[in-house]
Amino acid sequence: MRIALCALLLSAVIVLGAAASSSAAGLRLFSKHSVFNERLPRVVALAPDSAALVRSFVHQVRTHSGHVVINTTRWSAPVYVVGPEQPPVAMLGVSSICPRPGGVFSGFRELIQAVPIPAGALPAQGSDKEAIVWQPSSGHLWELWRVLSEAGRWTACWGGEIENAYVSDGVFPAPFGAGASGLSLLGGQIHIEDLEHRAIYHALEVLLPDTASSGFVWPADRSDGVSDAPDAIPEGTRFRFSPRLDVARLHITPAAREIVMAIQRYGMIVGDTGGEVALSAQDPSPLIAEGRPNPYSWLLGGDPYDALDGVPWRLLAAVSPQHPSGRF
Repeated sequence: MRIALCALLLSAVIVLGAAASSSAAGLRLFSKHSVFNERLPRVVALAPDSAALVRSFVHQVRTHSGHVVINTTRWSAPVYVVGPEQPPVAMLGVSSICPRPGGVFSGFRELIQAVPIPAGALPAQGSDKEAIVWQPSSGHLWELWRVLSEAGRWTACWGGEIENAYVSDGVFPAPFGAGASGLSLLGGQIHIEDLEHRAIYHALEVLLPDTASSGFVWPADRSDGVSDAPDAIPEGTRFRFSPRLDVARLHITPAAREIVMAIQRYGMIVGDTGGEVALSAQDPSPLIAEGRPNPYSWLLGGDPYDALDGVPWRLLAAVSPQHPSGRF
């Protein structure tokens, strides 16, 4: 398999930020039947309230900055791809920035007793301070929230481990995982290599300011929803563009075109609550710390804040959580 070949190539060396991976499949993990990897059929059932959900999405874009932004160097997550020789670290499950008392974290400490996090790792900027550690040789994936190097020890307030990411569905069992919905951060990221190879072969994650407090839908297994509005969007909701949309005719950048086609083919899943309507991209801060330029300066064809301007978000539709039949 292509992904297995890439894993063998990557396992020989530590790669910060995954910049040296040899194919666009390097960070495309999980089972081929994962919600992140399985293409939507052309004919798909829509959610009964699809029109209302799309109106809510567009309203949130308009009222929160007027853009669908792409988080890159803040509110994102760097990916540390490590080799089999990377020493494991016993992380602590409490720190000065953990918001809850230690007793809440039952079961989490066992997941972070041997994390091969590099000594110079840099978590994302912003209060979430997320970081992803991926070890291709073992198939282990760690996604961590509020990561901090404090008093000579690595700490994380929450997160989770997937022991075999090659066959996982990409959803952490509740209550684990760095994302509020349980969906893998890595699975829904726009990866640097996606844009380098001008192809995104997986679903994307979107953050919304007004997620429903009343519940969640598959594939999410939990939620941090905050809104009681009747049209609030549940976490786990998957949007897509119609296969009939002629993306080539849109007046958008090449990167935006690839993102629209990914949403068309695989969908865009509401994975968390955020301050703006935002897609998540792989944090390039490890590369920048090495003295290398920010790759998004040219890969996105513009500022991440407005790189998606011109995308017709009003043409989205919400896919039914039970989508195998129906019509788009």
